[in-house]
Amino acid sequence: MRRRLLPLPALFVAASCGLTPAYAQSTPSALVYQPAGTAGGTVYTDWATLMAARQPGPCWIEFRGADVHIPAGTWNVDGCTFLSHVDSTTGTDEVHFDDGCKLTFGALEFDHFFGEVDSTTPVVDLSAGQLYVSGLYSTIYSDTGKAPFLRVSGSAVATVVGVHGLGIGDGTTPVIEIVSPGALSLDVADSYVFDNALTGNGEVDLMFDSAAFLGSWAATNVHRTPSALASQVVYAPGDVTRWRSPAPKTVAEAIDRIAARVDGGL
Repeated sequence: MRRRLLPLPALFVAASCGLTPAYAQSTPSALVYQPAGTAGGTVYTDWATLMAARQPGPCWIEFRGADVHIPAGTWNVDGCTFLSHVDSTTGTDEVHFDDGCKLTFGALEFDHFFGEVDSTTPVVDLSAGQLYVSGLYSTIYSDTGKAPFLRVSGSAVATVVGVHGLGIGDGTTPVIEIVSPGALSLDVADSYVFDNALTGNGEVDLMFDSAAFLGSWAATNVHRTPSALASQVVYAPGDVTRWRSPAPKTVAEAIDRIAARVDGGL
């Protein structure tokens, strides 16, 4: 029986409507993690010190450096937005999730962020409750032979939203594992879910638009829901013999064929 997943939280719903949710009405704190920099003000060179200084609520954390690492430990990053520093010469700096790094949160956002999993255990391991992840112009992938970034199992439900330009995976190693009866709601718009990015036998509700790239995955129980675009909606004619071969496969193709009837038939 297909599970009915929970809706997006007010934070994302309000954002899509141009409203300011109560959660985001306070001014977010802005911190910089720069291990090779000089500590002072909002700049931290030690991750544990930054985490201890962070106030509850919305927080922007900018990662600066060519090879920044989040060390082993369990870190509460609820309400955070992760941003990688963008250098005009080197491009976006890469952030590594080291072996034993664990993140806990209810909501986490990636914005122009480039992250690599170097851990042998999942960075986010959710076995109960729910969490929400959104990504904008960001990439999350796991290094070869390493664990997925997110593992969903037990009674847990995770929602991952690719707002625009989110890349999940690099075509080789799984980034999200869904273990039955865990469930994932994956909504990607103009984003990329590369080959082998998803694995497991849990429930996956996938919504995608015409600009999304969807690879081939080992994950089973994936229920696909295209956006309401004729080019994405599958069309199954009641009688294929009424169409000139081959019969149309999408609503858009069927409409185009009807419009072209003047060419001598359907």
